[in-house]
Amino acid sequence: MTRLTRERDQQGFTLVEMLVAAVVLLLVLSVANALFYESVVSWRSGEARMDVREGLRLGLDRMSRELRTAQRVTDMQSDSIEFMVVKDDGTEISVQYYVNLSQELVRGTDEEDLVLVTGVDDLEFTYLEGNRVILVRLRGTAGDQTVEFTTRVALRTQ
Repeated sequence: MTRLTRERDQQGFTLVEMLVAAVVLLLVLSVANALFYESVVSWRSGEARMDVREGLRLGLDRMSRELRTAQRVTDMQSDSIEFMVVKDDGTEISVQYYVNLSQELVRGTDEEDLVLVTGVDDLEFTYLEGNRVILVRLRGTAGDQTVEFTTRVALRTQ
C-alpha cells in the first residue's frame, strides 16, 4: 500500500494543473509584452522629440552666428531674411534663410541651397529698430509637442 501511494504521488501533473499553469504563463507574458511595447513607443517618441529639438537648436545657432557677421541685411520679410556676408577671400556673397514647402530650414546662396533642419513649422524674423536687433523665432513639431526656440541677434553693422 505504501508503494501504491508513493507511485501516485510521483505520476506528475494533471491536465488541469498544466492548463492553469499555461494560462497563468500566457497572462504574465501578455502583460510583459504590453509593457515592452509601450516602452519602445515611448522611447521612439522621445528620440524623435530630441532629434527635432537638436535640429532646431543647431539651425538657429548657425543662422544667428552667421547673421551676427552680416555686412548688411538686404531683405527681411516676416518669414525669410537675406543678407551679405564676406567670405574668407574677401568677396561678398548673399545668404538667405527661409522655410520651404517641405518644412525644411534652408540656407540659400548663389552657389547652392543647403537644407539645415527638417520638421520646421515656422520661421519668424522681427526687427527691433531702436536696438538694431533682430528677433529670430524657430518653431517645429515633434509628435504632439511643439518646440520653439527664440534668440536675439544684434547687428554688427547697418
